[in-house]
Amino acid sequence: MRVLVACSWFLKYALEQAAALRAAGADVTLVCRSRADEFGGRSDELKERLQTAADAQVRLRLVPGRISDVRAAPVIARTFLQIRQWRPQVVHAHDNEDPRLLAMTMGYPSVLTVHDPEPHAGAVSPGRIQEAVRRRWIERADVLHVHGESLVPSMRAARPGARIVAIPH
Repeated sequence: MRVLVACSWFLKYALEQAAALRAAGADVTLVCRSRADEFGGRSDELKERLQTAADAQVRLRLVPGRISDVRAAPVIARTFLQIRQWRPQVVHAHDNEDPRLLAMTMGYPSVLTVHDPEPHAGAVSPGRIQEAVRRRWIERADVLHVHGESLVPSMRAARPGARIVAIPH
C-alpha cells in the first residue's frame, strides 16, 4: 500500500508513524515542512530525525519556507507532481494549517489525526485563513483520528456524522 503521511507540525510523531508503516511493508512518503520550529529551532535535530526516516526507507519530500514564501513555489510544484505520479492510496495527515499540504493531498482517501480538537488554555488563536484551512482538512477527511475517547464528542461537534476513531497514544 502507498501511504502519504503529511504534516506541518507533529513531525516527531509523523516520522515514527512513517517508519512503522514502512517496517510493516507499506511504501511510504512523508511530506513535511523543512523548518525546525518544532525542534526549538535546532536544525541538527531535524536533520538527524529526517535521516532516521530516510534510513528506514521512508521517501521524504520537504516543503521549504513559510506558507506565504513565493520562492518555495518551484519546490511546491515539483512535490505536487511527484505525489500525483506516485498516486498514494491513502493520505494520513496530521492536524495542520498549511494550504500547500492540503492542495498537494486533495483527491485521495484521507485520515486526519486531530491532535487537539479543542485549543489548550492560553493557546494563541489562529487567524481566519489558518482556521479555514484546518476546517477544510477536517471536512474532507474520510476518517478523523483522535487520541482518546474523551475527545470524540468535541470532534463529533465539529463534524457531525463523521467516522471518528479514537486510538490512545
